[in-house]
Amino acid sequence: MIGVAIGLGNIWRFSYVVYSNGGGAFFIPYFVAIAIMGIPFLILEYSIGFSFKRSFSEILKKINPKFEFIAWILIFSISIVLMYYMVIISWDLFYIRSSLSFGWGSDTALYFVNNVGGTENIRTSQTSSSLLEYASS
Repeated sequence: MIGVAIGLGNIWRFSYVVYSNGGGAFFIPYFVAIAIMGIPFLILEYSIGFSFKRSFSEILKKINPKFEFIAWILIFSISIVLMYYMVIISWDLFYIRSSLSFGWGSDTALYFVNNVGGTENIRTSQTSSSLLEYASS
């Protein structure tokens, strides 16, 4: 679950965070954080899976039978998050297809409302630049 959230956060916001925190200088704390937190958790996850060679719910049940319920809650939560990711990935594929022909034209807010999904309130009450400010907050 943590890996999914971190992975999407890196894809979504990485370029914005690099730009707002001084460009290339951001790579130093980024790689330090990956070395200190990311790699050890990845090794821990792989080693638990390798040691038990079972499903997640069976692993937690073997550690302590009370933990099996927690495993099923996590599996359900991950399924919900993956449904959300499928929508985001479909938007990405839609935008990639549109970018090949510059299909959005000059009014990107109108394109979003008509083709991707949104409300008329977005188009009438905000300009394209204010939409970008809203999305970055």
